[in-house]
Parts: sequence; C-alpha cells; structure tokens
Amino acid sequence: MTTQVMQKSDLEQLLKKVQRKTVDGFLVESCVLCFKHYHLSVTSLVKDGVSSVARFTLDAHSHPWHENLQVPVPDISHLLKVLKYHGQRITLTYGADKLKIASGKKTTTLVASYRAKATSSSPDTIQEWHEKSRKIASKFDFSMTEKSKYKLDNGDINEAKISFPVDSTDFFEALRCDGINGKKQGKYNFVFDEDGFHVDVGSEIQGHTRTTVCEMNFGAKRSMTFEGGLEEIMKPVIGEVLLNFHHFPKRGNGAGEWGLLIAIDNTFIYQLSVVA
Repeated sequence: MTTQVMQKSDLEQLLKKVQRKTVDGFLVESCVLCFKHYHLSVTSLVKDGVSSVARFTLDAHSHPWHENLQVPVPDISHLLKVLKYHGQRITLTYGADKLKIASGKKTTTLVASYRAKATSSSPDTIQEWHEKSRKIASKFDFSMTEKSKYKLDNGDINEAKISFPVDSTDFFEALRCDGINGKKQGKYNFVFDEDGFHVDVGSEIQGHTRTTVCEMNFGAKRSMTFEGGLEEIMKPVIGEVLLNFHHFPKRGNGAGEWGLLIAIDNTFIYQLSVVA
C-alpha cells in the first residue's frame, strides 16, 4: 500500500482537464495518475485512440510526491463524485487493486485495477492504453520558446510549420463564442492570412463570430478546423500559450492534414484537424 496526501481541489481540477469535455460528452473515461518528484501527470489518448493525445501536469506545492507512484483510475467521473463528499485535504492510498480516499473521519474505497477496460468501447486495459498513450506522447518534443517537433514512424522529424504565442484569455474568449445563444457546435475554424490569426465559430443562424487573436502577416490565406473541446481546455489557463501547427500534406484536404500542439508550460495537447 502506498499513500499520498494532496489538496482535493488540485486533483479535481486535474481530472476535469483530463476528461476533455466536449459537446458530445467526455473524450477520456479513465486514466493513470503518475506521481514523481514534484510533478503529478496524466498522459492519455482520447477514446477514439487517434485524434488527440495530451499530457496534463500538476506541480506539488511544497513537499515532493512519492517517486514512481502510479494509480489507475478506471472511471474518472466516479472518482470526481466521490471527491465531492470529502474535505480539502485528502489522503490517497493504493494497493491490491483498490484506491482509498480519506479525509477527516471518512474513507471511501473504489476498485482500481489496471486490468479494467480503458474505455467502454475499447478492448484495451487501462495498463495497455496508458502505455500506448505514453508511447505516442513521447514522439513530441515541445517547449514554450521553440517550435514543437514530432517524430514520424520512419524516424523523420516533422517540425511545426506555424508557431506563435498567444494570450490564453484572448484565445479562450475567441473559442467560447461558439456558445452564443447556447447552441455550441464544438468546431473551431482557424484562419491565417495577411491580417493575422482568426478564430471563426458558430453558425449565422445562431450567430457566427470571427475573433482576431493575433495580428501578424501569415501570408496567403489558409484555414483548418479543429474539435476536441478546446474551449474547456483553455478556460482555466492563465498566461501565454504557444500554438504549434504541424502540416501533413500527404493527407490532402482530409482529416488530419493539420495537427495542433498547444504548449502550456509542462502540459501539452495535440489535436488533429477535421473536415470542415
């Protein structure tokens, strides 16, 4: 049995990010919490196993986490519901395929096995899905100051074709306009031209909105469309983020022609484009 003490609100915020909320529901159902030194991280593919991978990181406030402690979470929604009934300072204890959450005089026990299914539609176990997610995530090299790089299966490096920083609040405000009149489509059309980087959201029936997030000459006009609940990802972010756009011309004008990597300090989200 291994024990870790932490703030409930920190864990709640991390798990909600990991879930990847969209207009069609959550993209991630389960995960593995990885405690190491001063970082707690979760790396996971979305449930289709293809369109997106992300790594969310939480820094320890004072004392380091247990080194190499990993905790499987078979159902993120269930754990979040449990946390609602506990105090702010919680103790997590994991062992024998069980996770115990304790605070004050309360202790709640959940079954937490690596052999549980990663998603309701996947044959992979949580352990297999976690390893697959980490393998794909390891292909990315990113920072807050340089273009991100992606290692292809043949060993070649695909460097971001377009890379620039934006204010997270400006970016979020552009994305959230998808919700005008309460009719979210969950699609974000990004447009580059000589006047800057623009975000188009919504329909003209409910309200189509274009926001210029960055005024910069990007040359000839080009556009791409993304999903993946980007609005929810950006909602809690404060400060600057680095947007990296990877181009895969061999994919033509189909899905995945572009890949967007959002770098947020030690966190990254990689999302493939969709057909508009």
